[in-house]
Amino acid sequence: MKGQTFQRWIFYLALAIALWSTAACHWKAFRQDACTSIKIVDRPIIFDSTRARLTIEYMKSHYGMDVDRPTIQPKMIVVHWTAIPDLERSFAAFDPVFLPSSRSKIRHAGALNVSAHYLIDRDGTIYRLLPDTIMARHVIGLNHAAIGIENVGDASHPLTEDQLRANACLIRQLVQKYPIEYLLGHHEYTRFIGHPLWKELDTSYLTYKVDPGDAFMEALRSKLHDLTFQPLPTPASLPKPTIDETQSTPPSQNAGLAKIVWHSDSVHFGTVQHGEVRHHTYRFTNVGTAPLKIEMVSACDCAEIDYPKHLIAPGESGAIRLTFYSARRKPGHVRVEIDVIANTEPFLHTLILEADVLPQ
Repeated sequence: MKGQTFQRWIFYLALAIALWSTAACHWKAFRQDACTSIKIVDRPIIFDSTRARLTIEYMKSHYGMDVDRPTIQPKMIVVHWTAIPDLERSFAAFDPVFLPSSRSKIRHAGALNVSAHYLIDRDGTIYRLLPDTIMARHVIGLNHAAIGIENVGDASHPLTEDQLRANACLIRQLVQKYPIEYLLGHHEYTRFIGHPLWKELDTSYLTYKVDPGDAFMEALRSKLHDLTFQPLPTPASLPKPTIDETQSTPPSQNAGLAKIVWHSDSVHFGTVQHGEVRHHTYRFTNVGTAPLKIEMVSACDCAEIDYPKHLIAPGESGAIRLTFYSARRKPGHVRVEIDVIANTEPFLHTLILEADVLPQ
């Protein structure tokens, strides 16, 4: 009798294991089938040579990475909300190359506009804004290794069940393509300070974030419980973020405004022999009521730029000096736009360089 009872228990145990294995396989197949129906719509934001250059400059100044191309090796996925409740305005926020003047609290950290790789509408439609391996500015300290997923919504417009499902399916696709180690919400990014993946060089650049919140991330992780992400780091103490964009700038900080008037904002060198070097000075005056700070000047590799790094008081003049190397361009008509970023309204100014380069 004891032998028969033992055999019966073995039989039941084997049956239970077989049923569990079958159910697990069916559940996995069901989950995969549910995600095969998701559609990713390509809707690229502007990524021209200027945005590429700004991204490379950002990687160097913030991460110490001296690279030729703005590419990343994804090791984590960061989930956000846009803080804008509709799709079109959310897309319009990411599309421009330059950070808008309304983001004055983070403009000191670079003129590159914020963006992400994916944008998910409230009905669950997924829009691809950038290739996965191009760097987007969406999370401090970690952009060099992070794929960003933005969701249309905010605290007053909580993310939807459709968005939750779309995030889960998109993440399942991404972990099949890349060695993703971490999944985190934007509000959890400071937990990586001190981690080997943390590369931010500017210790004053730390923003307060609440998106997409613990509840959404808990629900998302529950849907992805079978995936083997690394646990998030748990540092002994977290520094308090120094920048809170949820609070408006006090009026006293808005007093006065710098304003540039250019004596001339363009130059045409005329006919230039290939290999010849030309110089030009763009002169300007601050006619505003606050000190002028030129934050950045960028151009092509055919030009070297020297610009004042000090504050220029109201009424004072300054100069941006240009050296044009015609050997770095092919013969023919050359037209270069030089972007000047300053603490003015508008903050972007464009200078023009033209030349007709003759062959040797």
